[in-house]
Amino acid sequence: MSGSASIDPVLAEQTKLTAALLNTIAAGCVVAGIITPLVGIALGALQVTFHPRLAVVFCTLLYVSGTLHWTARRILRRLSS
Repeated sequence: MSGSASIDPVLAEQTKLTAALLNTIAAGCVVAGIITPLVGIALGALQVTFHPRLAVVFCTLLYVSGTLHWTARRILRRLSS
């Protein structure tokens, strides 16, 4: 796109909503898969022994969350170009 061309307002809002949805899913991954279990363990409500699968799930959710957030940022960058 050239610098003088304006973006359709409807397309801009759809882009923002898509980015917001991805970012919300990313936040949900962090809360559901990382923060909640850590708080449960810290408060003694969740008795967990370390297992390699637990580390894999933790890292996977962290990766998915980061990837979704990065994708949302890339989508929003299209608005400025």
